[in-house]
Amino acid sequence: MRTPSSTPGPAPAPGQDAAGSRLSGRAAHARSAPFALLFVCQGNVARSPAAQLLAAGRLAAASAAGAGIETASAGTGALVGAGIAPEIGTELAERGVDASGHRAQQLGAGLLRAADLVLVMEAEHRRWILEEWPGAVRSVFLLGTAARVLGAQRSSPATLVDAGTLPPHGAGDPTTGLPGEPASPADPLALLRAPGVRVLPEDGIADPYRRGREAARRAVARIDQCLELVLPALVSRPRSERG
Repeated sequence: MRTPSSTPGPAPAPGQDAAGSRLSGRAAHARSAPFALLFVCQGNVARSPAAQLLAAGRLAAASAAGAGIETASAGTGALVGAGIAPEIGTELAERGVDASGHRAQQLGAGLLRAADLVLVMEAEHRRWILEEWPGAVRSVFLLGTAARVLGAQRSSPATLVDAGTLPPHGAGDPTTGLPGEPASPADPLALLRAPGVRVLPEDGIADPYRRGREAARRAVARIDQCLELVLPALVSRPRSERG
């Protein structure tokens, strides 16, 4: 065993630990890799690509602050290769977002493993994912739930308990299926994993596919409102944080 020196040595080079040895590939990657944000719906032609493209636009507008987050989208039953639904594309275009390059893709194990946070549109999407990949329980949440929890935290940490989103510290909820851990205002993933976080009926975002222009307008507006609450928490997270 090496005896620690009484005087500090030179600072380690990038990719090295204090003893001068190379960091493991996983550790070095975790320090430099972008935070991967994956949006999921069913067909990957309406809600999830709208969320991805709107999020990408907001992150680009945040300049350097948003540069550490990458976005993607997929479907639990994707219409593989299809473009975005026309009514959703129209709504996005009115917000200055070009969706012409989108092509639907199926959610698979590779995409799921690469994601730090997976935000789905309805509880059924989360159930489907966890039936296929139970180990993803710590990273898959409804977009509406994330917006409610992280938005309440931005307003006031006490709001989480007062509104019934979270129980007092130490209280658990056996119905959540989520392992609990302490949460801090700077740690959005821990907030979402905290004991007692529940999926409420209003957290879901209804499928607008082939339901007309008004359904598309409502869905895109709701998604954008949710992103307005979720993305600031992710942008301000500790840079070393990984899921």
